[in-house]
Amino acid sequence: MKKIFVLFIVFFCIIFFFTNGITQTFFQQDEWNGFGLVIQLVQGSWVDWFGLLSPSHFIPLSQFVWLVMYRLFGFEAQYFALVALLLHAAASVLVSRLGEIITKNTWVGLLTGFLFATNFRAAQAFTHMAIFPATLTGFIVIIVFLLFLFRIDGKKLFARSHVIVFGGLFLLSMTFREDGLILPGLLIAYLVWFQPHAFSKKNIWFFVSFFGIVGAFVVFRVLLQLANPYAIDITGPGTLKMT
Repeated sequence: MKKIFVLFIVFFCIIFFFTNGITQTFFQQDEWNGFGLVIQLVQGSWVDWFGLLSPSHFIPLSQFVWLVMYRLFGFEAQYFALVALLLHAAASVLVSRLGEIITKNTWVGLLTGFLFATNFRAAQAFTHMAIFPATLTGFIVIIVFLLFLFRIDGKKLFARSHVIVFGGLFLLSMTFREDGLILPGLLIAYLVWFQPHAFSKKNIWFFVSFFGIVGAFVVFRVLLQLANPYAIDITGPGTLKMT
């Protein structure tokens, strides 16, 4: 834990230096739209949280994160940027750890984390604060999914708890941002590359259970999309268009 804490502090300082930290932050139209949205949501019923944030997103957990920050910090932009910095530092630690596990080399892992932390797109977490409650949180869940996958003993694939963990992380990721749809593919890719023996009859129950969760959520998501009169039309032929 001490190593992880030190690494977190180091990445925090590096990100602060490369992005000017919280010294040059301000709210733009997307952030003000976010404030208006959550204020409207808390004045309605719990059903409103299952609407679509925009014509293409269903992200109730990221909306809730924005609501919590609004309640805690009001309209003080620097505190929102500080939360983004903390989340990005945490994500960088996780990326470093994943790189170390995959390559079995601590220095490669540290380099991977450093490159992730200092990528020029990282600055968007501070200049475009409306997106980080969805992007950074969703990304962290995806990395945790992969880290858990790599920690499973290859001789013990799979246990009932794995369905709960993987299914839960998939649902958690999807309610932060729809990038979580890559998780089923990542699971299959990992098994093909590292644990091909997992594709056996004794593990059919796991695949049926996990992909049953995935399929049920996708059906729910599509029905939710179709129920929204302002959503993107996904039923008509040709190019997607606004209804």
